[in-house]
Amino acid sequence: LERALPELQQALSALKQAGGARAVGAGLAEVFQLVEEAWLLPAVGREVAQGLCDAIRLDGGLDLLLRLLQAPELETRVQAARLLEQILVAENRDRVARIGLGVILNLAKEREPVELARSVAGILEHMFKHSEETCQKLVAAGGLD
Repeated sequence: LERALPELQQALSALKQAGGARAVGAGLAEVFQLVEEAWLLPAVGREVAQGLCDAIRLDGGLDLLLRLLQAPELETRVQAARLLEQILVAENRDRVARIGLGVILNLAKEREPVELARSVAGILEHMFKHSEETCQKLVAAGGLD
């Protein structure tokens, strides 16, 4: 975690300062790669990935992802959804349940491209693990449609 955290903070900082869609895409790809590599580490992967997921939330990255899920560029939404699916540990699900369910539900209406629909299905699957109240909200708003 000591090695991955500075890299993550640098990548998040670059993502926050990214000006155009290409820079945002590169930033999302870099953060995704760091998180994905952490999940794949033998023995300590879960601990390292959890630490990175927490750092993303605490550094404002989760809120940024929720904004990027509303971006006009399809590729940005696809990459942001792919990353969000990877970082939905319990505390991040709490945050999304409080401030981002509407964003997720709006995204769930998009059926194309398949990669986006697949990521959104994964996000919804994570969110259904959150709480009974969240499940009720998701079902009432059409999250299973």
